[in-house]
Amino acid sequence: MGTEKGKRRIKRALVSLYHKEAGLSFCRYLQELNVEIIASGGTAKFLTEQGIKVIRVADITRFHDILGGRVKTLHPSIFGGILARRDKEQDLQELQNLGLITLDLIYVNLYPFKQAVAEAQPLAEAVELIDIGGSALIRAAAKNYHDVTVIVDQADIAQVDQEMRASGGYTYTDTRLALAVKAFQASAAYDQRIAAYLSSFLKHKKESDTAPYFPEKMSLELTDMSPLKYGENPHQEAAFYRVAGADNTFATFENVAQRPLSFNNLFDLHAAYELVWDFAEPTIAIIKHATPCGIASHDDLATAYQNALDCDPLSAYGSIIALNRKVDLAVAQKIHGTKFIEAVVAPDYDPDALKKLKKKKKRRFISCKPPQRGTAENLSYRWIGGGFLLQVDDKMTYKDDLLSVVSARKPTAPEMADLLFAWTAVKHVRSNAILLAKDKSSVGIGGGQTSRVDSCQIALDKAGPRTQNSVMASDAFFPFRDSIDLIKEKGVTAVIQPGGSIRDEEVITACNEHDIAMVFTGIRHFRHQ
Repeated sequence: MGTEKGKRRIKRALVSLYHKEAGLSFCRYLQELNVEIIASGGTAKFLTEQGIKVIRVADITRFHDILGGRVKTLHPSIFGGILARRDKEQDLQELQNLGLITLDLIYVNLYPFKQAVAEAQPLAEAVELIDIGGSALIRAAAKNYHDVTVIVDQADIAQVDQEMRASGGYTYTDTRLALAVKAFQASAAYDQRIAAYLSSFLKHKKESDTAPYFPEKMSLELTDMSPLKYGENPHQEAAFYRVAGADNTFATFENVAQRPLSFNNLFDLHAAYELVWDFAEPTIAIIKHATPCGIASHDDLATAYQNALDCDPLSAYGSIIALNRKVDLAVAQKIHGTKFIEAVVAPDYDPDALKKLKKKKKRRFISCKPPQRGTAENLSYRWIGGGFLLQVDDKMTYKDDLLSVVSARKPTAPEMADLLFAWTAVKHVRSNAILLAKDKSSVGIGGGQTSRVDSCQIALDKAGPRTQNSVMASDAFFPFRDSIDLIKEKGVTAVIQPGGSIRDEEVITACNEHDIAMVFTGIRHFRHQ
């Protein structure tokens, strides 16, 4: 609570509500304090019907609503009463000369423009839900926070109510300043949503109908969801923010175990979550430092987990586990028995499975719904110090019409199934990325190297004897035939890669020499993060 010097008595309040029920109890309290309540249109009608005495805006302005209600409060009689500085005799004298009154509290909730967009209303109808008068009231009150209390968030009513009850109808400067900050943030966010919506009707810069429009200027509305345990390292403080409107994304996860999460936990959990949902079949991924150390698909989750773990059990120590199916007791028992697991993310958990998992007190468990593909939120931002890189997310895996067999030998049906599994998985490995797979399970992964042949060697070393009858995926083309020569005696039977190198023919020749089938995808999957 602030100082006596910063006290301001609430004598008159202007209320403009789209969601009217939300403000009813507060307005009843204002009436108990003998605060004059001023309202217009539907708000005035609603409050009057609830037995609350209301002065209509038209009685103050002596001017009725015009343009079908588009103009109600936009009048000097209203804005003069908000913006007048109480410590300036000239302002107060001017109000008196004009017969105007001061307004001490502005309570507004804006037209739900976000809802109009979500419901895909026609443009002409959505435009009518752009609040002009309400936004102007909010900004004016926030500017004059020294004298005026502004409420834009239902969550703040309790604090204002409590402060007024304790002080006998006053609010304090520090409260009004905090509310003003929220008011300007709400106003900016509201305008940003409108700009983003209207920009979607501008012509695309590219010929493709699906190409996004990247406007000259962009704004992001971020909400602080929670402080984090720490950042990348314990001496770094950190917090998690969610982008407004990202309602069907990883950011809406639920912390099932209610245990603190760190920056690294969330970064790795997101990487694991994105990976498993690239697969339609039941799939489990084990992630370490945002890159996979084991991936497997199988109808039985316990088997999928064991296959993923067998790929690189040493690296799985301190890892993140993701599933694209509900966690059942059988797989929970497998996970529980693994020596050290940081966290698990899944769409849901069977109650008995969660009970088992929670026995390890330091592990984190979160639930998150499947991502919605093809929405406007599927853009990725990369902070590069003073700016952002923005791109469409790499949601594509492969296109059937681009797949082509370029080797003399065609892959068998089982090989092709493993090739497509490996290709889907390898796009989640840091470039240069190589992934070996067999029976829809990774057996060796190499990535994050400056040389593709080095990644290939790492994958082979990780796989050991399991390279026999495995297939290999490469996220980008082979610049030389050295990687193919490296696998020639390791039992790798087929390779999938984008193609596009000036030495493609040389690489294909190497495959033919070693009786290795090769498939081109025509799509590259670099992952630099």
